[in-house]
This record gives sequence, structure tokens and C-alpha cells, in this order.
Amino acid sequence: YNAIPNAVLAALDILATYPGEKIFAFGGMAELGQEPQWYYQQVGEYAKNKKIDKILICDPFAEVTAKAFGQGAIIISERQYFGQELKKYLNPNVTVLLKARRGFKMDEVVAE
Repeated sequence: YNAIPNAVLAALDILATYPGEKIFAFGGMAELGQEPQWYYQQVGEYAKNKKIDKILICDPFAEVTAKAFGQGAIIISERQYFGQELKKYLNPNVTVLLKARRGFKMDEVVAE
């Protein structure tokens, strides 16, 4: 499975319906073709408009998404630290959506 833009936006729609704090853990998208920055900007803006509280991003285009999202965006420099950083924000009042391109290996983050 790869995270494509429409799937990411649909997942954010679902996350937005949950009560409490909402965190989007984002490991990027794949197969975007020309101008991938536009898609990353769209994700950041969409998450902000959906009232997502935080977005954790680890991707070469993370800065684009973080800038579009604004306050509450956290860039993780390397995938190996993603799970450690995410754990800092977990508590019973938090709902986390994990979405990433397959090569990110988000399943390993979940196992951690």
C-alpha cells in the first residue's frame, strides 16, 4: 500500500471525527509524479482546516507540509526516531492516525 493524496485526505476526514486531541503521524506519500510539493502543501492545509492538533512528519518534503500546517507541526529528521517522538504525545485522550508510503515501514513504528 502506498499513501496517495486522496487516501491521505480521506483518512484525515475520519480522524477529524474523533473526540479529544488528534495527531496525524505522517511518513509521506509515493508515486506523485510532477510537483510533489503541491500535494504535501495540500495535506498540511487540509489537516489544519480539519482541526488536527499535531502533525508529525518524516519525509524529504516535511518542511512543505509543516509550513502549510503551522503551529503543531513537528518534523522528525530520521525514521528511526519517529516512534520515540510519537510516544511523547500519547495519552488516553489522544487519537493517532498513522499514514505513510509503504517504504516508510510504519508497521515497524507501530510495533515499537
